[in-house]
Amino acid sequence: KGKAARRRRRRARARTMSWPVGSAYGKGPTGPGATVPSAPDSMAPARSGMPTLAEKLQGGTGGGATVAGMPPKKLETVKVDGLVLLKIIKHCTESLPELCTGSLLGLDVGNTLEVTNSFPFPAAETDEDGETSTNNESGAAFQRDMLKLLRDVNVDCNSVGWYRSTYLGSFCTNDLVQQLFQYQEQLDQGPAQKSVVLVYDPFQTKRGHLALKAYRLTDVFMKYYRDRKSGNTGASGTGAVKLSPSVVAAIGGLPADGSAQMQTSEHEISAEEIFEELPIEISNAHLFTVLVNDLKQRNGHRLDVDFDRLNLNTNAYLSSNVDFLVEEADNLLSEQFKKSRDKRTQQRTEMDQVKFITQRRMENEAREERGEAPLPEIDPSNPIFKPQAVISQLESLLIQKQIGIYTDQINRFSGSGFSKLYLAGALQKSNSS
Repeated sequence: KGKAARRRRRRARARTMSWPVGSAYGKGPTGPGATVPSAPDSMAPARSGMPTLAEKLQGGTGGGATVAGMPPKKLETVKVDGLVLLKIIKHCTESLPELCTGSLLGLDVGNTLEVTNSFPFPAAETDEDGETSTNNESGAAFQRDMLKLLRDVNVDCNSVGWYRSTYLGSFCTNDLVQQLFQYQEQLDQGPAQKSVVLVYDPFQTKRGHLALKAYRLTDVFMKYYRDRKSGNTGASGTGAVKLSPSVVAAIGGLPADGSAQMQTSEHEISAEEIFEELPIEISNAHLFTVLVNDLKQRNGHRLDVDFDRLNLNTNAYLSSNVDFLVEEADNLLSEQFKKSRDKRTQQRTEMDQVKFITQRRMENEAREERGEAPLPEIDPSNPIFKPQAVISQLESLLIQKQIGIYTDQINRFSGSGFSKLYLAGALQKSNSS
């Protein structure tokens, strides 16, 4: 029971970890917090009439303006400076077992996003009772002061995203999608895409490989999320009631008085269309590269200390992934039950709408025979014609994406684990014989 409780607490931290104190993206470390200025206003340096270095290199005109009718250039590669990578690893490792976030600074050159600097966000303060407190004003002031100091010493201070730590790839949450959407909406207004999130897993890195990935939201998902936020909720700006296609087909068409409109159906997307992973290129200064090569030539036999390949212990890693996979499967089943319940409620409402409109049409026919004015076919004051909440599939899609990540990790690790076990068994047989 103690191990299960610790696993649940660790899992809760990984799933609910939001944003640092005073983040410019509207969240606190333990849940929704006070909203502070958006990313470009609070984190980007003041713009002048002169074009920036990145705009000169890519032929831009300055001011963040795009060519009319032309979408921003597609981002293809994320180039991370070696020093920035070490700073991210140091911050995420020292913050364990808590998860952490930080800001990424740099510039975009063509189809490459160069991350040249970073700084960590302040950690949340814990009081005597163990409760985490947030102070958005001090956090926002810290970020403004950091950017001002970097700008004063002529260091790149253009925000190009943020980094965050995770536990065994558990990062597919509504909070991450919301913040990444805000980044891409506000920072991708120039001639090129210039926002990304780096996800670093210190727990997997300890097993022998660098677990660092760069993600963006796909263009398909951006359009889906933008339409979802703009209000495909059943109401319209003209005051007309929106009816589902099934209701319109059942009543034989829309009312002639224009009191109703056809409700557009939500665009269907798959779990693989949420995130797109970008290749990461690690760059180092030339002097550092020369130093590493010199050390390798002089002490190459002493630098090879890769003993992790001889580790045959696979139980802890696999069991953790399987536990998380089972938990996500239960969450997916719960979401399906919720969706089916909401679907039944929506179907009952649609049946009531069809019944009301049919009875009203029969009543209008009787009124016309008596020479009386017909009544409107739709009564907006009736609760059955109130705007109905759209059944969102985002949560189930994120769970499916998270399940895919866990299965990929299990397949990748179990493949190498079985190979080592078969090799060890063959060596043991040869020694015994």
